[in-house]
Amino acid sequence: MSIYIYLAGPITGCTDGEANDWRSKMEADLESMGFVGVSPLRCEPIVGDVYQPEYDDNQFGHPQVIAAKNKEDVRRCDLTFAYLPAEHPASVGTLQEIGWAAGMGKPIILCTDNDYVRENAVIKATVPWRFTEQEGGWTKSLEVIEGIFGVYA
Repeated sequence: MSIYIYLAGPITGCTDGEANDWRSKMEADLESMGFVGVSPLRCEPIVGDVYQPEYDDNQFGHPQVIAAKNKEDVRRCDLTFAYLPAEHPASVGTLQEIGWAAGMGKPIILCTDNDYVRENAVIKATVPWRFTEQEGGWTKSLEVIEGIFGVYA
């Protein structure tokens, strides 16, 4: 049985590299540990230079459909890893996904250097693992995932 990790992070207004490079790295790191990273972008194309919240696609190009798909991903995954890089520190969609995961009783890891988000009272009460990139948050996040799910992989 596979362990699935949802990769929450900024999309709207991001370039292809900003939205996908970190997800590709995390997917590779997770795969090397026997886990599966789930990117919400697997069926959302970039239109123009940056990702848009709405585009001409009847299947996936509308906010309601994107939100429904992403919520289903959060529900089906075993853990949500939320990454808020310095360039996009307060992604509203990512914060919504954290809320969905918390409401579903899923474990959540947040990696961000944004003190305002990381130290927010609701985030602190909801997200048990909050790391900064400066303190090695990426590695610490992988260690937590291994600690929680390694015995099941």
